Amino acid sequence: MKILIVLAKDPHESFLIKLQTQELISEIKNLLLRRRNTQAMVTALAKGTVEREINSQDLMTVNADLTISRDRVNWSVGSK
Repeated sequence: MKILIVLAKDPHESFLIKLQTQELISEIKNLLLRRRNTQAMVTALAKGTVEREINSQDLMTVNADLTISRDRVNWSVGSK
Protein backbone atom coordinates (compact mmCIF):
# COMPACT_ATOMS: atom_id res chain seq x y z
CA MET A 1 0.00 0.00 0.00
CA LYS A 2 1.32 3.44 -0.90
CA ILE A 3 0.39 6.54 1.05
CA LEU A 4 1.12 10.20 0.48
CA ILE A 5 2.09 12.08 3.65
CA VAL A 6 1.55 15.84 3.36
CA LEU A 7 3.34 17.50 6.26
CA ALA A 8 2.80 21.06 5.01
CA LYS A 9 2.02 22.93 1.82
CA ASP A 10 5.72 23.58 1.37
CA PRO A 11 6.85 21.75 -1.80
CA HIS A 12 9.49 19.76 0.05
CA GLU A 13 7.30 18.43 2.82
CA SER A 14 5.33 15.67 1.08
CA PHE A 15 6.50 12.08 0.86
CA LEU A 16 5.33 8.92 -0.88
CA ILE A 17 5.60 6.07 1.64
CA LYS A 18 5.24 2.35 0.98
CA LEU A 19 3.77 0.29 3.81
CA GLN A 20 5.38 -3.14 3.47
CA THR A 21 3.38 -5.35 5.85
CA GLN A 22 -0.29 -5.98 6.51
CA GLU A 23 0.42 -5.40 10.21
CA LEU A 24 1.68 -1.88 9.50
CA ILE A 25 -1.27 -1.15 7.21
CA SER A 26 -3.66 -2.24 9.97
CA GLU A 27 -1.83 -0.11 12.53
CA ILE A 28 -2.13 2.98 10.31
CA LYS A 29 -5.82 2.31 9.57
CA ASN A 30 -6.58 1.90 13.30
CA LEU A 31 -4.88 5.22 14.10
CA LEU A 32 -6.88 6.93 11.37
CA LEU A 33 -10.14 5.44 12.61
CA ARG A 34 -9.39 7.00 15.99
CA ARG A 35 -8.68 10.33 14.22
CA ARG A 36 -5.02 10.32 15.15
CA ASN A 37 -3.75 11.60 11.82
CA THR A 38 -0.50 13.05 13.16
CA GLN A 39 0.38 9.82 14.95
CA ALA A 40 -0.45 7.84 11.79
CA MET A 41 1.86 10.09 9.75
CA VAL A 42 4.72 9.69 12.23
CA THR A 43 4.25 5.91 12.36
CA ALA A 44 4.19 5.66 8.56
CA LEU A 45 7.35 7.76 8.25
CA ALA A 46 9.13 5.77 10.96
CA LYS A 47 8.12 2.24 9.92
CA GLY A 48 7.38 2.56 6.20
CA THR A 49 9.76 2.90 3.29
CA VAL A 50 10.15 6.39 1.83
CA GLU A 51 9.92 6.01 -1.94
CA ARG A 52 10.41 9.67 -2.81
CA GLU A 53 9.88 13.27 -1.85
CA ILE A 54 7.01 14.90 -3.74
CA ASN A 55 7.06 18.51 -4.92
CA SER A 56 3.90 20.61 -5.22
CA GLN A 57 3.68 20.23 -9.02
CA ASP A 58 3.59 16.42 -8.71
CA LEU A 59 0.95 16.19 -5.96
CA MET A 60 -1.92 15.63 -8.41
CA THR A 61 -0.09 12.95 -10.42
CA VAL A 62 1.07 10.75 -7.54
CA ASN A 63 -0.44 7.27 -7.52
CA ALA A 64 -1.19 6.72 -3.81
CA ASP A 65 -3.90 4.62 -2.18
CA LEU A 66 -4.25 7.06 0.70
CA THR A 67 -3.36 10.70 1.35
CA ILE A 68 -2.87 11.85 4.94
CA SER A 69 -2.42 15.38 6.21
CA ARG A 70 -2.80 16.78 9.70
CA ASP A 71 -6.42 17.75 8.97
CA ARG A 72 -7.60 15.26 6.34
CA VAL A 73 -7.54 11.68 5.16
CA ASN A 74 -8.47 10.87 1.58
CA TRP A 75 -8.70 7.42 0.04
CA SER A 76 -7.98 7.09 -3.66
CA VAL A 77 -11.11 6.45 -5.72
CA GLY A 78 -9.50 3.40 -7.33
CA SER A 79 -8.03 1.95 -4.10
CA LYS A 80 -8.77 -1.61 -3.06
